[in-house]
Amino acid sequence: MSKQTERFVKGALILSLAGILAKVISMFFRIPLVHLVGNEGAGYYTTVYPIFSLLIAIGIVGIPSAISKLIAEDIAVGAHKRAHKTFRDALILSIIFGASVSLLLFFGADTLISLGGWGKETKYVIWGLAPAPLFVCISGVIRGYFQGYQKMKPTAISQIVENFGKVLIGISLVYILIHQGFSMEQAVGGAAIGATTGIVLASVYMMISYKVSRKGYQKAIDLDNSKQTDSFGQHVKRIIVLAIPVSIATAAMSIMNFIDSSTIYHQMAKIGYDQHFVAEVMGQFGNAASVINFPLIISVALSISIIPAISESMTKRNTVELNKKISQGIKIAVMIALPAAAGLYLLARPVMILLYPSADGYQYLQWYSICLVFIIVGQTITGILQGISKQNMPLIALAAAIVVKVVLNLLLIPTALEAEGAVISSVCFYIVFVFVNYLILKKHVTFKLDKGGIFIKPLLATAAMMVLVYFAFPGFMSIFHSNAVVTLLTIGLGVTLYFVILLFTRTFTREELSLLPKHATIIRFLESKKLIK
Repeated sequence: MSKQTERFVKGALILSLAGILAKVISMFFRIPLVHLVGNEGAGYYTTVYPIFSLLIAIGIVGIPSAISKLIAEDIAVGAHKRAHKTFRDALILSIIFGASVSLLLFFGADTLISLGGWGKETKYVIWGLAPAPLFVCISGVIRGYFQGYQKMKPTAISQIVENFGKVLIGISLVYILIHQGFSMEQAVGGAAIGATTGIVLASVYMMISYKVSRKGYQKAIDLDNSKQTDSFGQHVKRIIVLAIPVSIATAAMSIMNFIDSSTIYHQMAKIGYDQHFVAEVMGQFGNAASVINFPLIISVALSISIIPAISESMTKRNTVELNKKISQGIKIAVMIALPAAAGLYLLARPVMILLYPSADGYQYLQWYSICLVFIIVGQTITGILQGISKQNMPLIALAAAIVVKVVLNLLLIPTALEAEGAVISSVCFYIVFVFVNYLILKKHVTFKLDKGGIFIKPLLATAAMMVLVYFAFPGFMSIFHSNAVVTLLTIGLGVTLYFVILLFTRTFTREELSLLPKHATIIRFLESKKLIK
């Protein structure tokens, strides 16, 4: 395996594992929140969070991606001074932007509520989240700096710190406020304060990490004899040109959720539902979305990690390595997406019962699971397009998808489908987004996909897994009579069968397996059985 490919896949692996752990921790936020304040209370949080996510997308994804790309390009040609100047200027820009968004949320809460048709109860959530954008943007710059050097560990640890802080502080505040006699909406505001606290803690960790590692990077800066001529304005322009398009494109799910929170209240009111009922529905939406967010963590990690890796290959004009990374990125995306989507579709009801007080909203999870395939592949292709300096192109796909989403929401929600129409339109949104992005990628890069390894073999393995899950769940239930035990057992068996089939069909390559613990032993064993290429 080349060093470039090894760094890319290891980076994706580190971020994926940390993301999974962070999401497991985060589940202890959503689940107890629903138990404490019900679907309606959680619905107030779900209603506000999409606009919050949209506003901070530039800090979470845009700025880190832009900085990582710019720094990767600079260090590829030995321009370490320029890389550090880019970092410093980005930090100033981010502080200004983050502070502006924080002020907007705090003082513009009433305006947001009016525009969205939300209940006044959501104001406490908006206020609780208001300070977060400033700290998101600060940590985003530092994350981008580390990612530009393809060092993913600080980002990974900060994700865990953030979610641990959110759960510990947020749920504690909700519990205390409820038992002190505060209203449900005020208690949900406490959950928002917890989310902000987690972000602050993650930012502090990133600042400490940067200070500790600064000496190592300083050596390379001191040895760089090139002249630094780029001004603050030039750096800001470079960052904005990269950050805004990728923020919008990779925030596709936040945009989709924002369209829902902005239209569902108005459209459901047309057929006679009040704000409290719609908040209940939004809570169910949030419950379903939190489940699909688990596999999405892996795809986000993949898209983040692939940007500097592909950017480096482009800068060095290494077309062989570039094509390999594109194919590898799409392959990993498909291998994650197919079994996750199929499993969640079949087990939507028992999974909801496992995690929440009831199965309410499981039908939304089924539709979201179909979305999952297109979300994961779409995020990966967006990352690839940014890596080849075509970061504006996904905006074309996104614009087309937004039109489809808005039109279908307006048409479907006021019908007998009600809120389910919004989820159906979300599936259509992502189909359009992925299809257009893929056409754009094919236009700008010549690459060949291994259709057998990327599509056919994972599809066959997924189909076999679905058959097992379909029959195993009722069979195990007749023996164990426990939803939790049977659901977890069925998931375990399904995942095992899926990967066994992939092994026996020789889907994995040595490069992919070389990143596993004890990989030398595993590879020797599989080679002796002729199970890898």
